[in-house]
Amino acid sequence: MVTSTTRLRSLLAQPGLVVAGCFDALSARMAEVAGFEAAYVSGFAVEASQLGSPDVGVITRTEMATHAGRIASAVDIPLICDVDTGYGDVLNVARTIREFERAGVAAVQIEDQPEPKRCPLVEDRTVLPLDQALRRLGAALEARTDPDFFIIARTDADELSFDDAVTRARAYVTAGADAVMSPLSGLVDGVPFRRLAPEDQMEWHRRFCAEVGGPVFGLSIPATCTATDMFAAGYHAMILPTLSFRAAAIAMMASLREARVDGTATEYFARQPDEEQAVGLGLLRMLGLEADLELRRRFGSDPRVHPKGSQPWEAR
Repeated sequence: MVTSTTRLRSLLAQPGLVVAGCFDALSARMAEVAGFEAAYVSGFAVEASQLGSPDVGVITRTEMATHAGRIASAVDIPLICDVDTGYGDVLNVARTIREFERAGVAAVQIEDQPEPKRCPLVEDRTVLPLDQALRRLGAALEARTDPDFFIIARTDADELSFDDAVTRARAYVTAGADAVMSPLSGLVDGVPFRRLAPEDQMEWHRRFCAEVGGPVFGLSIPATCTATDMFAAGYHAMILPTLSFRAAAIAMMASLREARVDGTATEYFARQPDEEQAVGLGLLRMLGLEADLELRRRFGSDPRVHPKGSQPWEAR
């Protein structure tokens, strides 16, 4: 049997993989049905959906690994998981790798912020001194028992400067990280990256990939651009970390606001062309209803399925 780690390595043998963000088993299954070949468990989305908390790093390793394990068991596609800073010192980092390997995850992303971490959407991120960050990465690399388990080193040094982000990413490639990434949301020549025009953002993306000199995963696509543009710029893979979470949050708020007025969300659902496929029997079928009922028909004890007490194994 080919493991999920080996499948992910195979998918990443060439540039061009687009990875859907997910936050629970349902969103991962939907990504799989939509045709994505890998999924990414966003710490931002899990902390918000499971704890109702902003992305401030309060979710624990046990909570995240257990949740990721449930997601991994619900899909056949490989799973990449955000593990923030590794949940502690180097001993904790080593344990984190082993726990997520056991959970069935194919890869993790570990960052170089100190604890408590900050979301890239929040200003004033900081990073560990480089030697400490390299020790954290070294502990992660040494702890894996499956050589195909994929470790992505993320640097938040873009908050300091573009050059700092490049320097950190290069160091992590040299240290043995399978790939690197950076939010690239900090300052570029004194200007916040998000305020740059899309064409200017793309120029910095091209520079980052060229100057790092190793496999780089991207986390955002500038407006008016596509994943194809990002691969042409030099990215090896593109992760869409909060895609499904954002869509779900927007849909929930829109329907709830309408229902708060008159007790229904009829108009909201009327605007959704695929609503019948997304809920009710359509959703049950997408989740494998027929296969489950067939298993119950063959081996279950429900008298509605096996009248007169007949069981499939009794005839053998």
